[in-house]
Amino acid sequence: VWKKNRSITLVFSAASSHPNRPNTRHVELMADLAMMHGVTRSSIVLEHNSINTLQHPIEVLKLPGLNPKSNIGVVTSEWHMRRTLGEFKRHFYSIKAYPVPRSAHEFTLSSLIPNSNSLGHVTTLLREIVGIIWYKIIHIYKAS
Repeated sequence: VWKKNRSITLVFSAASSHPNRPNTRHVELMADLAMMHGVTRSSIVLEHNSINTLQHPIEVLKLPGLNPKSNIGVVTSEWHMRRTLGEFKRHFYSIKAYPVPRSAHEFTLSSLIPNSNSLGHVTTLLREIVGIIWYKIIHIYKAS
């Protein structure tokens, strides 16, 4: 996305919840990976206070130069995009989605045999569904 429009600023948003790691560890890794792919350090802003999708847009709004009218692009996995967009739309007017596509999976007969990869994928999707429902409950509670 940045290579097509080098005037944009990339905001990496996440906090590390691991007790033995600095709070900034996740966003630093994201920034390092982006720079390995050619993104300049001056185009990167790190937001390391938010620990979940609910908090990401709230903390991003606290960054200098950003407000609800700022044009925002969101990059996350395909399966997480629905919840992410739902939260960012509560705080920003203009959002563009950049879902990271799933990796291609070749179907073979062994694909029908349960394994840890398929269990992990199903667990991730179930967790996302629970997250969507939980956020709806939170927003209903806040509105009342």
